[in-house]
Amino acid sequence: MHIQKIELIPIRYKVEPNVGLSSLANVIAKYAKAGDIAVVSSKVVSYCEGGLVKLADIKPSNRALRLSKQYKIPPELAELIVREADDILGGIERFILTLKFGMLCPNAGIDTSNVPEGYAILYPENPQKSADTLRNLVERRIDGRVGVVISDSRILPLRRGVCGIAIATSGFEAIKDERGKPDLFGKPLRNTMRNLADMLASASQLLMGEANEMIPIVIVRGLNVRFTEEKFRLTVDPKKCLYWGSLNGKVCWSDKSKP
Repeated sequence: MHIQKIELIPIRYKVEPNVGLSSLANVIAKYAKAGDIAVVSSKVVSYCEGGLVKLADIKPSNRALRLSKQYKIPPELAELIVREADDILGGIERFILTLKFGMLCPNAGIDTSNVPEGYAILYPENPQKSADTLRNLVERRIDGRVGVVISDSRILPLRRGVCGIAIATSGFEAIKDERGKPDLFGKPLRNTMRNLADMLASASQLLMGEANEMIPIVIVRGLNVRFTEEKFRLTVDPKKCLYWGSLNGKVCWSDKSKP
């Protein structure tokens, strides 16, 4: 039986704000080959696209001031969360739990780490469009098929520490449906779908780190995946989610207009 091996190649890159995705594609194309998958931090994508925000320029609303007091976060950050979140669900000290792009996100994906003092970085405005654009730019430069994952770090329910998660993908089969396939004892799998994108994001996070590693890009080489133009939904309807469905009605609120 052939045992598949993959290689993870870290790329150091100090990004400058507002340089555009072409600059990022140039860096990836120096290292990528046809058949590779580039895992790219959402933060560096947003940097390139102009997602860096000066907090002093943000005027907090009354709602943001209430959230700031309740969860002990800076009022300017609270205002950004109100603007960026698709829904606000609750929170704990220093964190507000939100929905963003169909995902549960602390602080609507906004981060103040690894950015200059007094600034915050937003999620890319349209991660799917960013992933598609970046992939097309890289493919033209190397004259071959590649995949792209835009990744972020995330905490999981009742788990300590962060791991990687994909917020958008392009160019490959990101979700592999295993339903109907036999298990070790010949029984058909009923529910299993493998999220290859999240697996790649977590593997790449081992090299990216969370501090001053300055590795926002990891090239994944040797993975046997199907390259395709098909789009894959990475999220699930909340009503079909094990966590959300089990806790339905027990969250603090699900109306963005509150408190």
